[in-house]
Amino acid sequence: MDQKLGRKSMTKIKLSLIVVAIMVTQNCATFISYPEGFKEEASLVENAISNKILSIDYNQKSVMSGTTTILSDDMRKKVRDAYIKNLTKTKVFKEVTDNIEKADYKLTIDALDTGDPNLILAFFSGLTLMIIPSYAVDNFEMTYTIKDGKNKTVGEYKRSASFTTWISWFVLPLTPFYFTSSQFDSGTQAMLDSVIEEAIQAKVFK
Repeated sequence: MDQKLGRKSMTKIKLSLIVVAIMVTQNCATFISYPEGFKEEASLVENAISNKILSIDYNQKSVMSGTTTILSDDMRKKVRDAYIKNLTKTKVFKEVTDNIEKADYKLTIDALDTGDPNLILAFFSGLTLMIIPSYAVDNFEMTYTIKDGKNKTVGEYKRSASFTTWISWFVLPLTPFYFTSSQFDSGTQAMLDSVIEEAIQAKVFK
């Protein structure tokens, strides 16, 4: 009998922890800010470069509170694969791949993430169970380098965006529309699409 009660208690505790975890991770909303003049929706024409294969590689370095972190290989692959998947859907190129050996053009994306985690504000927010809002800022500086089959640089582009994440119960109604991971995905993809559009217009892919 005691064992059954103990199991029920443990089950309740686990469920409570799961609920708390969900509540804590779902009460944040991220907003994107681009430089003035940036066009969020690029005009990518299907089959614009239908005879060329593009490879993509991705690197990211984060500098927060004086600490530098290099994105792990697993996370780099995850981000790169997302880029490949999304750019493949546009049908602009014959193929988009991670295989540089078969590519006519190689795109390397170097991301620098700097910002302010606002640790002091986050501390006080935690003490009040997030009644006091806190926020963190990620400033992304992106460099896109395009090389041809002879490894010659034929194009280099810069893009930037700031992602401000507010954490509080007050932003809970906004979470479904400004979910952090989807905002980062859409923001970084918008920058890549912008670069591809500019490179096509400049006739980089010959």
